[in-house]
Amino acid sequence: MDEETVSPMKKLTKLVTHTSYQFFDSFVNDTEEKAKNVRKQGEFVLELQKAAAKDSLVVLQVRENRLSNKHETVSGWVATKTVEKERVMIRLRNDEQQIRMIPIEQIEKITSLSPSGEQERLSR
Repeated sequence: MDEETVSPMKKLTKLVTHTSYQFFDSFVNDTEEKAKNVRKQGEFVLELQKAAAKDSLVVLQVRENRLSNKHETVSGWVATKTVEKERVMIRLRNDEQQIRMIPIEQIEKITSLSPSGEQERLSR
């Protein structure tokens, strides 16, 4: 009989401990993931600013939205000499009169090709 009363208590203790651990683990990992994304976004902004300064052609692999696995490729030149933290304006290669605003957080890969032939790549 003593085993029966201890068993539910052990189960409850194990459940609470496991749940607390999962909560803490997800909190820590989520914080690390956010910090990693912020760092990567900063690297992307710097890469795009270098491309703008060199008047490099950029090819971007862009994710449609955070939940989607669909990607599209956008190529062109950075339309301004300074790149904002949240978005970049690209003058499209196939229609230089058209400008497209792309959120930095949706960019998965950047390849830039300078007029001198230098090529740089950066990806998440």
